[in-house]
Amino acid sequence: MLVAPEAELRGVSADDALERVLADVPVPRAAAEVADGPRIGVPELTGRGWTLIGGAGGLVVAGKLFGSDALTATGLAAGFALLLALAWVPAAGTSCR
Repeated sequence: MLVAPEAELRGVSADDALERVLADVPVPRAAAEVADGPRIGVPELTGRGWTLIGGAGGLVVAGKLFGSDALTATGLAAGFALLLALAWVPAAGTSCR
């Protein structure tokens, strides 16, 4: 950083100018600091879970539209798997290894 000669005459160094700028300009926080933080103990769906819901719903709708029992059964099985996971994960707890 270059300091104007007038500022150098007043005794301002490049370090002083940089410290003033950093003190005046707000520093953006990381996304993890802005959020409320991890919600420990609260089950919530991941992106894969939401994709499973969409896929299961799509299979059930397609099964009804096309009259295919196999599509409907596959969609219902995916939905039941999701319900099982939503019940099992909070009961099993979490551990970091």
